Amino acid sequence: MEESTSMRQYGSHNYMVVKIVGILAFATILGLAVVKDSIWNQSYDSVQVIGRGHIPVVPDAAIINLGVLTIRESTSDLAIQKTSEALKHIDVALEQAGIPRENRQITGYVLNPRYKEMPNTPEGEVRTPEIDGYTSSQQITVLVSGVKDNSNRVSEIVSIATKAGANQVGEVKMVATNAEELKQKARLEAVADATKKAKDMASVSGLKLKNISSWYESILAAPGSQNEQSINNALPPNQYPAPSSIIVLQPGQLEIVVELNVSFRVKN
Repeated sequence: MEESTSMRQYGSHNYMVVKIVGILAFATILGLAVVKDSIWNQSYDSVQVIGRGHIPVVPDAAIINLGVLTIRESTSDLAIQKTSEALKHIDVALEQAGIPRENRQITGYVLNPRYKEMPNTPEGEVRTPEIDGYTSSQQITVLVSGVKDNSNRVSEIVSIATKAGANQVGEVKMVATNAEELKQKARLEAVADATKKAKDMASVSGLKLKNISSWYESILAAPGSQNEQSINNALPPNQYPAPSSIIVLQPGQLEIVVELNVSFRVKN
């Protein structure tokens, strides 16, 4: 009899535990449903479109990379001296040719030893290399303006520099110096393009647009920006930086293209 009573109490206890667990589970599910409903009821709706701005570019300047190379001088001091003297002559000639100081900058400086060819010893041991002179080189980057009005301006400057002592001529790049102004025009054109696309989409779908919530910019065609940065980073101390906002134009790339990924808020 006592055993039967104990079993009934044990069963009743289990029933209460199960009931409590069920109530808690139901409350949890209900709570999650409320939270979920609350989250989904918040308005995060938006329309995303891509707008592009195309701005034609007319080059008005050129970047010329010039250099002086001195080979196999007996000492490092002599190699540096000869290279520096040649570069000074070039700098003076460019000044006389109308290139202002802020448009001329040193962009490279190298000094390397040259070694004799040392045959191995009769026993086959490798001999320690011996220095057989030094090679020195320096590079100067020149921004030449007025090329839009004078198509021979670049060749004139190259000729003047080589006569003054430059024995290396690198790539010549046509550039536009009003790059930032052109980029801003392309941005505004891209915003207008994105707005028109969003309005057209909204009118078809019945949505009502509010304001722009965010945008992401990509420069699709603006060659030269990174090149300009690398040139300025290569400058030694106390040298004048190149003029900012330079866009280098490669053949066939005669425009700046800015792409904007724009998000518009939608009215509920």
